[in-house]
Amino acid sequence: FAFPSNDGLYYVSGGSGRVITKGAYTSKDWAKLHPQTFIGAYHDGRYFAFYNDGAGDVGGVIINMENGSVSTVDLAATAVYVDPKTDTLYFNLEVQV
Repeated sequence: FAFPSNDGLYYVSGGSGRVITKGAYTSKDWAKLHPQTFIGAYHDGRYFAFYNDGAGDVGGVIINMENGSVSTVDLAATAVYVDPKTDTLYFNLEVQV
């Protein structure tokens, strides 16, 4: 499983853990992603996380759990869900009109 910490995305597997994003973000840069607001889910080897600081800074990160590589997206989601029966990731996008 994985969870956001102050230092980065912490990944626990096989009884041990590590900060998987250590090579991609310093603690200071990670904090700019507002990890305390993450709405996320693990799916197909990747952690999908979306943030919204409530003051207009929104976005998302997709983190490869094998190698720690990160992709960013300029989207905000209000909900994320993985259906275990269909192995499908769903998310509800926050859209402003």
